[in-house]
Amino acid sequence: MKLKHYLSVAVLFVHLISFGQVLDQFNTPTGTGGGGFLVSPTQNVGQSFIAGLTGKLSQISVFYDDDPTNFVAGEFKLTIYEGEGYNGNVLAIQNFTLNIAPPYGEYAIPIETTVNLTASSTYTIRLDGITGNGIFFGSSNGATGTYANGTLYVYNSQSYYEYDLWFKSFIAAASHLNFDGIDDFVVLNHFERPATFTFEAMIKTNTTSADACLFSWMKDDDVNTGYDFNRTRITIANGNLRLIVHPNDGSGDDVITGNITINDNIWHHIAIVKTADVSNNIFLYVDGVLDATGTIDLIFQSQSIFLGANGYKYFIPPVTNKDNSKNNGLSAREINDLTEPDDFYQGNLDELRVWNRPLSLSELQNNQNCELANPASQTGLVAYYQFNQGVDSDNNVTVTTLTDASGNGYNGTLTDFSLNGVTSNWIAGSPIVTGNNCSPFLSVTDFAINNQLNIYPNPTRNEVTIQFNALTNPQLQIIDMNGRILLNESLNYSNNTLNIETLPSGIYLFKINANEGTAVSKVIKQ
Repeated sequence: MKLKHYLSVAVLFVHLISFGQVLDQFNTPTGTGGGGFLVSPTQNVGQSFIAGLTGKLSQISVFYDDDPTNFVAGEFKLTIYEGEGYNGNVLAIQNFTLNIAPPYGEYAIPIETTVNLTASSTYTIRLDGITGNGIFFGSSNGATGTYANGTLYVYNSQSYYEYDLWFKSFIAAASHLNFDGIDDFVVLNHFERPATFTFEAMIKTNTTSADACLFSWMKDDDVNTGYDFNRTRITIANGNLRLIVHPNDGSGDDVITGNITINDNIWHHIAIVKTADVSNNIFLYVDGVLDATGTIDLIFQSQSIFLGANGYKYFIPPVTNKDNSKNNGLSAREINDLTEPDDFYQGNLDELRVWNRPLSLSELQNNQNCELANPASQTGLVAYYQFNQGVDSDNNVTVTTLTDASGNGYNGTLTDFSLNGVTSNWIAGSPIVTGNNCSPFLSVTDFAINNQLNIYPNPTRNEVTIQFNALTNPQLQIIDMNGRILLNESLNYSNNTLNIETLPSGIYLFKINANEGTAVSKVIKQ
C-alpha cells in the first residue's frame, strides 16, 4: 500500500522573533487603527525616534497594512537619518525588493550597513519606493496610541498631526565576552570533571602570557599540609594551547602543550579531548586540526570552577604573633578560604562547551562554526555557554550571570568586569552567528540501514517517496540545515509519499530511526 502524507510548513514573510538583537524603540498598537500611508517613488513615510540604547542598529520592522490594489512589484528603500526629520546626515540606505504583495502583518528590514546609535539621540527612518509602488505601511493615531519620543513624517518631510508609524528598532546584541586580563573572571556553578571529556571554545587573543588561564577545575589547598590539592587548567602558554594537571601530592605538573600559534588576534576553535585509553589519551585540536597528543591521569575530584583565571587558593600555615593573635586575627581556615585568582586571560571567549564524552574529530569539525541545535537533547553535553547576553559594548552592569544553555543549571557569576565599553564587557563580533545552528552530525553508524532504504526522486520539487524493507517501528524526522525538526512521525507502510511542495528550496535531512538502526539522507528541494 502507498500512503500519501501532506507536510505543511509555514513560510514566514515576517521576522517576528529576531536572533542576536535587542528590541529598543517601538510603537506597536494592536491593529493599525490609524490606517496606512502609501509609499511610492513620489510618496514617502517616515518616523523619528529617540534611541534608548547605545549600539549597532540591526533591524527596523514595519507593519504592512494589506491593500494589494495598487501594488507594483519592485525595489523599495529605507533611509536612516541622523537627527529629527529628513535634513540630517544620511547614515544608511537599505534597499529591499518585494516581488509579491506581502500579507498583512509585520515586515523585517535587516540593516546591512553599520549604523551606530547613541542612547538619548534622535534618528529618523524614511520609506520610499524606487521602482516598486503601492505599499501601505501601518500607523497609529491618538485613538490607538501614540509614540511619545518621535514624529511621523509624510511626503515632503511634513509632520502629520497625532499619527505615528507602526515600527520597531533593534540593536545588535552582544555575541561574546571580553576579558581584560587584569582581574576579570567567572565562577561557574560546580560540576565534577568527567573521567572522559571534551572541552571546546572559540577564542580570540593576542596575549603573550606564559600562563593565561581559560578554564580551571580546582580543589582547595589541604589545610594540614598546605599543598595545592588538585588543579586541572586549560591555558594559553606563550601563544599555544596547553593542558596542565597538578596531582594531589603537590609533586609537580603534568603538561601537554600544542604547537599551533593561537595568539594572533584571530578567532580560533580550540578543543581538548580526553579518552578512556590508558596511554595517549589526550588530544589537543586547533581549528579542527590535531595539534598535540599525550598521556595524563585525570582521576581526582574538584570543588570549584573558574573561567578566565586560575582559581588558586593559597594556604598560609598558622603563625602566632607577639600579641598571641593568629595571622592578624584570621584563622588558618579563614585564610585558606580567601580565593586569590591569578593568571588572568586577556581576550574574547565564545561558545564554550564541556562534554562528558570524547568527541570525534568529525564531530568537532561539524560543530565548530555554529551553535548547537537543541542543546538539552545533545548526548553528553554537560555545560554550554553561548555568551549571547547583554547589548554590544553598552552599559551591561546588571548582566552579571553567564547562562548555561545546556539546561543543567551550571550558570556562572561574572566578577570584576566593568560591563561598560568595548573591553571587560559583553560585545559583538564573534564569527558564530546567533541562531545559526549546526547541522546534525552524521556518524558512520548512522548509515547502518541505508542499504534497506530508498528515497526518490532526489532532487525533487513536490513529492518524495520513501521505500524501505524489513524495518521495525520506523520513525521519520525531516530536519532543516539549522537543525530545526520540521516533521516527526511514524512510517506505517513500506512505501510512503510526502508532499513537500510548501518547503522552501534547500537541503533537508531525512532521518529514519528504526529498531535495526538509523539512516540519514540529504534531500534537495528545488
